[in-house]
Amino acid sequence: MASSMMLMMALMGGGGANDLADFIDTNSYWALQSVEVTLPAMKAQLASADASAAVTLCKDLIGDDEAKSRAAAAKIKSIGMAAMPHLEKAARDAQGKPEKAARVQNLIGQLYANVQGPAVRRLMAIRTLGELKKRDALATLQPLLKSKILFEAEYARAAIAAIEGKEFKRPGLLAKERMKDIWLLPAGCGVVGQVTIPPGKPIDIAKVIKTMGSMGGGGQKPQDMLPQLTSMIVMAAGQVGNVRIDAVTIGVADDVGNRSGFVVVIVRGLYDTKALKQMLLQAARSNTETIDGTEVFKPDNEFAIFLPSSDRLVLVAGPRKAQTPVAEMIAAVKAGKGALAADSDMGKLIKTVDTTSPIWAASKLSETYRKESLLAPFDTMTMTSKIANGMQTFKLVAVGTDADKVAQAVKEFDGHMAEGRRETAKHAERMPAIKPMADFIASIKAKADGTEVTVTASMKGSSALMGMFMPMMMLHAEGPVDHGPIEKHDDAVEVKPAPGPR
Repeated sequence: MASSMMLMMALMGGGGANDLADFIDTNSYWALQSVEVTLPAMKAQLASADASAAVTLCKDLIGDDEAKSRAAAAKIKSIGMAAMPHLEKAARDAQGKPEKAARVQNLIGQLYANVQGPAVRRLMAIRTLGELKKRDALATLQPLLKSKILFEAEYARAAIAAIEGKEFKRPGLLAKERMKDIWLLPAGCGVVGQVTIPPGKPIDIAKVIKTMGSMGGGGQKPQDMLPQLTSMIVMAAGQVGNVRIDAVTIGVADDVGNRSGFVVVIVRGLYDTKALKQMLLQAARSNTETIDGTEVFKPDNEFAIFLPSSDRLVLVAGPRKAQTPVAEMIAAVKAGKGALAADSDMGKLIKTVDTTSPIWAASKLSETYRKESLLAPFDTMTMTSKIANGMQTFKLVAVGTDADKVAQAVKEFDGHMAEGRRETAKHAERMPAIKPMADFIASIKAKADGTEVTVTASMKGSSALMGMFMPMMMLHAEGPVDHGPIEKHDDAVEVKPAPGPR
């Protein structure tokens, strides 16, 4: 498990990826599909699926020739759900022959769990043609530039550029579009933040593994985990297709507790709406509710998700007894404007922040937040980040009114951090996977200047996706908000958050 965790952290920390397919290793993928990585094989993957061919393939599937049966199963997978009527007939024909019937049922199950598999397969074939860099592939790729299928035209442009030795930059989300999501948030936010994930490209996983080799550690070797990791990602992609994340916007209520507050998360990117809806219905067994004409998925009593378009997803969460702003967010998305006003105190604070930062946040500390002793002296906090030369740096500025209380908070903070450094360094010796976390915590420094405190930190890597998790530790080191003792509800028991490093 440690090796698997280390591999995932290394992949995320490597930077440059914002598609789910970017995390799929080409060679491992085609090995799982039992397909040789050659130009003719890749061209064959992009040939129009002929569902009529499934008639003969299904006969081979339940035939006596094992080799033909395995080959038929692989080809049926590439056809996808269009082969289902023929598979159902094969299932009937195989009745009374347990081994052959099981073979058919197993394949049917794989197709239902891998509905988006053929679409991902095509994207991987297009990408692989670019990686092979053979000009003979251009005739196959050129027509795909006009494809209306999600991601295909763009992947074809990238592959053609690779073959021609030209640079290709994946389109990203414009700053103007990204900031629109900030002003969709509801009023009453005590914390507002945003993570921008720059346009990426496939990760060189072999290079990442080579880097990990120098990190040491026991247990399973990272390279042995690659097929397993690839299989996990392919399984996820088979359900939802390729998914892109360009930016994540977060708003947290200024009054958070066991019975109050909310968290709103707006994800911008690109995904197959129908596939994600189906996954939410099947995997999470979500209840659904229609609010103002919008279908809302509710995996439980504390989360609500709605999918207004193929480039935006909205999640609203809060305690089950709280009134969360689901209907308000639906109305805001439709109107293109929420209740968070630019001339409000929070709006004015946001304007003081460099919102071009890959990761930034602003907080107006309410009485609820200031119940924690470390936060008590402060009125506002802002955080920004920079990425340069393979490093991410973070800067948090907290402003109060009483210099003595601010100085005492910094002293307390330093004590907590000293203990945190010792503990994480100790754990990192046994578990190399958490070394990036230990290095990050070791880099955190706080400096007081009258009523203002500046906290700085840094981490290796240029991945905003990984970097978004590190500031949480930076902020959590300031201490959690204490909402009082455990509170018993009539239908649940909720426990207050665990304390920060002590």
